[in-house]
Amino acid sequence: MKGLYSIFIAFALCACNNVKESTPDVYVFDKTNAVNNDLSILFSQVNYIPLETTTDNLIGFNPQLFVSPQNIYVFDQQYSKRVLTFDTKGNFQSFIGQTGNGPGEYAMAKNFIVDESAGEVIINATPSGTLFHYDLNGTFRKSESLDIPVSSFTLADKGKYWIYTGGSTMAGPDRLYLYNGTQKEKGFLPVTSDRSPAHSECFSNSPVRAFQESFNENIYHLVDDSLQLAYKLNFGALQVPQNIVAGMGGAFHTYLTQNAYITVFRYLENANFIYIGLVENKGLELGGLYHWVIDKRNGKSQVIQMEPQSEFFMGLQYPLQLTANDELLFLMDASFFPQINQKSNPVFYKENIIDKVSENPVLTSCKLKQLK
Repeated sequence: MKGLYSIFIAFALCACNNVKESTPDVYVFDKTNAVNNDLSILFSQVNYIPLETTTDNLIGFNPQLFVSPQNIYVFDQQYSKRVLTFDTKGNFQSFIGQTGNGPGEYAMAKNFIVDESAGEVIINATPSGTLFHYDLNGTFRKSESLDIPVSSFTLADKGKYWIYTGGSTMAGPDRLYLYNGTQKEKGFLPVTSDRSPAHSECFSNSPVRAFQESFNENIYHLVDDSLQLAYKLNFGALQVPQNIVAGMGGAFHTYLTQNAYITVFRYLENANFIYIGLVENKGLELGGLYHWVIDKRNGKSQVIQMEPQSEFFMGLQYPLQLTANDELLFLMDASFFPQINQKSNPVFYKENIIDKVSENPVLTSCKLKQLK
């Protein structure tokens, strides 16, 4: 769960076409009201599931996560480059996917989605723009060539995908497509951009499907076959000026390397809450991490600022999923578990669990409480 510095230099900028008209709410980030290093303010309870460690299932840096009522799915980008499945108690079950050149094998993989209703896991192989389909036991079903690069993707309605083609460079055409494999060109719903993100987390991993447009700081809900502008985020003096955003790539890059600004690195939303993970960049230096939670029921919000030297910052850098039950799910770096699971942190402390923690991360479920 390292490598934050490389993630936050640039994010997506998309000028949206074919977007349903709406009057979006604007949420204003207020850094002056942030509370330092106290995540317990947000959570009513915390539960842990240590993920079993075997001789060949180590999970490396920056894993991806999807948790269903039946299974835990983790995509390891560092070691095996496969999806690992665990039961709800953290016991290792199987691998899904395989690197190689044979049938059902890929050279590289970037991300994945789980469609349990269809009984399958879909892995995005890069740079080929090919999706590999496996059943939930890991048996290869088919490959699906999309003929376009896929940086990130999520399921749409009726067997379609939302595809984002952003890469890892500062310039180059990005596109957001609604992709129907049987009618590729007619299925495209274009959104164009001059910026490329340095990461692929522009789709939310939560019950409310959303696409996060960086630097313009627009949040779109994915509804049927359309984008609906739902919210706008305002960071005040830490917002990148629109004339810089709309300018040429060189000026944009220069601004990012010489000024303080905030970027969104995680957006999650369910029926009750909006979670926004923020990074304050000070030129090329990392200034701090913010957890910003908005309670949709009453409009209240809470900002927690995490200092880079904090054990909570290192162990719980950012959540990977928000569930319908108001649980933020983290994969805690196991090396920081003893420092976080302390009696002095009553919300985070659990007895008789430390012996179950090994090298693999600890699935950490944090129940959000209603904000006052």
